[in-house]
Amino acid sequence: MTPRATPCGYQWLPLEWSSCQVRLHGFHGEVTIIHPTCGNGLQYRNLTCVRAV
Repeated sequence: MTPRATPCGYQWLPLEWSSCQVRLHGFHGEVTIIHPTCGNGLQYRNLTCVRAV
């Protein structure tokens, strides 16, 4: 299966994940739910995916 990049260049594996619980680095390790899209105008870097939701 070929990795697919989102419009903003981030890759989400596996591709079946529509959203992902991530730990935002630099924000006191708080956990939040984000969606792999740029539609909200937000871009994240250095994401560590904890688990699919």
